[in-house]
Amino acid sequence: MLDLVILLSNKAPFLRKYIRKAFQLLPRHIQFILIVYLRGLVLFSIFRVVLFVTSLNLMEEMPLNAKILFNWWGFEKGVLFDSVVSCYLLALPALVLTIAWLFETKNIGRLYRVFWYYIIIMYTLAFFICAADIPYFHYNVSRLTAAVFNWMSTPGFVASMIVQESSYFSYFFLFLILLWLFVRFTKIRLHSFFADDPDRSVITRPAQFYAKRISIALLFLFVLFLGIRGRKQAPIRIENAFVCNYAVSNQLGLNPVFTLMVSYFDKVVLINEQQAITNVRSYLGTTLSGYESPLARNMVYDVEPIKKNVVLVLMESMSASKMGRYGNKQNLTPILDSLAKISLSFDHIYSAGKHTYNGIYGTLFSYPPFMREHSMSVLKVPYYSGFPWVMKQYGYSTTYFTTHFETFDNAGGFLGQNNFDRIIAQKDYPKSRVHSIFGVPDHFMFEFSIPQIRKIAEQGKPFFATMLTTSDHGPYVLPDNIPFKPGPGAIQTQIVEYADWSIGYFLELAKKENWYANTVFIFIADHGAVVGSTPYDMPLSYHHVPFIIFSPDTSFIKPTAYTMIGGQLDVFPTLMGLLKFSYVNNTFGIDLLREKRPYIMFSADDKIGCIDHHRFYEWRQHGEESLYDYVKNDPVNKLKTEKAKADSMKTYAMSMIQCSKWMVEHNLCGPILLK
Repeated sequence: MLDLVILLSNKAPFLRKYIRKAFQLLPRHIQFILIVYLRGLVLFSIFRVVLFVTSLNLMEEMPLNAKILFNWWGFEKGVLFDSVVSCYLLALPALVLTIAWLFETKNIGRLYRVFWYYIIIMYTLAFFICAADIPYFHYNVSRLTAAVFNWMSTPGFVASMIVQESSYFSYFFLFLILLWLFVRFTKIRLHSFFADDPDRSVITRPAQFYAKRISIALLFLFVLFLGIRGRKQAPIRIENAFVCNYAVSNQLGLNPVFTLMVSYFDKVVLINEQQAITNVRSYLGTTLSGYESPLARNMVYDVEPIKKNVVLVLMESMSASKMGRYGNKQNLTPILDSLAKISLSFDHIYSAGKHTYNGIYGTLFSYPPFMREHSMSVLKVPYYSGFPWVMKQYGYSTTYFTTHFETFDNAGGFLGQNNFDRIIAQKDYPKSRVHSIFGVPDHFMFEFSIPQIRKIAEQGKPFFATMLTTSDHGPYVLPDNIPFKPGPGAIQTQIVEYADWSIGYFLELAKKENWYANTVFIFIADHGAVVGSTPYDMPLSYHHVPFIIFSPDTSFIKPTAYTMIGGQLDVFPTLMGLLKFSYVNNTFGIDLLREKRPYIMFSADDKIGCIDHHRFYEWRQHGEESLYDYVKNDPVNKLKTEKAKADSMKTYAMSMIQCSKWMVEHNLCGPILLK
């Protein structure tokens, strides 16, 4: 950075002279810290430029003048956040070297060498986080948070997934190049610092000498302290990056090292627990239920239960925005679109979160996740009510199919302890059919499931089968030697076509089975995906998902489109109502055909959303609250003009999510026998 200033001043030699002279007057340790600091800022800015350029597709709806102005402000804020991170990284060497300089420590050159290696290690980690943040942002429209640690229990799986996604290589190379530049061009300037000072221990210094040094040391450390705070009035916070109503511009200024560390150390209590419980009792109508659990309520039917087989398909990343039914013009999902027309289709359904484990947990057990916590990766697995337990009470066999290792997200361990008889995963498939880190392709999992289900049906037992597809998740790999041929376009759209074709292929195979006619098929996504541009940092395409209940038995289901607000949490009680199964509902789900929600809530790591037919409320752990008219895709925050509405949505979402955490912590989430 100093060289850059000197270069720019070539046409003004006097400026170059004074800059160099002023720099050389600084104590050696301050020169050392300043060189590293300035060069670090330059490289952090390069990462930000790459993020900006590769995210332009997410800003298509921004007017040109807003795009220029707001992103310029984002870059300005970025320098501030980069400075804060740099000051944290350099705080230890700055403090120790200042003390050593103050007391004229012997062999100080060795100290510089030690801290040089320390700095290389710290900046290597910081630059790696910045590189990893770019594809993370493209996928989540969010800077890196501590949610990434939720997958550290399966590091080999995660590493393989990354290695097999070729688009990530460019960011890894960017990391290597910038790290090399940092080491190369910083070290060139540091050779002089590695030499020891002459031994002055025998020299008597006047008091003025030490007074001057103490003053310089205190001033330097004070400036460093201000750099760490980021602002004079109060420590800088994530919300200080927000400059407008557009998600990308707001987050452009953030440094992912900052967001990762802040989210890791922050602990969240959304609302007073007892108030949350009281509110949830009121929302669910359980104030007089007579059960210890605040959720428990009797669901009783005076008719015989309808014991149809149930197949629940959790479709990876199948956002409603990918379907023609919801406005997509690319004709990617003809099978699902046609299926919705002959089924019960719930058109305003939202996922519990944005991760697969949120979708499994929310759909099977009707519990919302608590922020970024991994509900399934826990040391002591709680016992839940929900689909598998109730189905077992009615004599069903329960099987879970996935394409890859059952250890990922701890699905095997969690579901195995929650009433699934069998987990069929990569260990059960022929090795020759495994084609990526995500195991076998979707269509082969469906094909493999047919004889497995047939064996169960031949035993005379009804079955409940859950199937998790994964092909629509990077690294994307289209299988060979199948009848399906994708249309022209990027692999990301071709894989959606393939995933849709696989659903049709499965149903065609199932039609040939004796159990088909007496089976209910449920299709819902584990979560959505970022589709198109969005003004919101919680893209609704990530949460708006299809929910289709199909049955070949036309006397059981009449094709109907429903517009009520609901979520993955409601899949379980809605199906129980259709099957007329009496049970105690000890979940946060409702029967959408008999009950009504005012809102539905969902989490996205450090954010919480709540939505109805007109408004979208967003709460940020590190930022301001917002209320949007999402129907118009309006980025304007209406919080101040519609405060009562925002407060109502906030209380509902916070109460539900905080109560879910309390239920798990107090071991009240398990099954309850009907009184």
